[in-house]
Amino acid sequence: MPTDLLFYAAAVPAVILVGLSKGGLGGALALMGVPILALVISPVKAAAIMLPIMIIMDLVCGPGASTMIARR
Repeated sequence: MPTDLLFYAAAVPAVILVGLSKGGLGGALALMGVPILALVISPVKAAAIMLPIMIIMDLVCGPGASTMIARR
């Protein structure tokens, strides 16, 4: 686990941007998550960190979104 404060200063806003955009508030701001994180670590590691977070967000929010669409 990285102990560099610069990593966390970039990772926290990146995850928040992705979370807000997945929730419908940020629009295309999720596209900025990996590039923000890639400023402090390698782009491959940034994608490897963000991918599981995005998958878990989809799994948690997916069933709720499908029931909302079915109600319309």
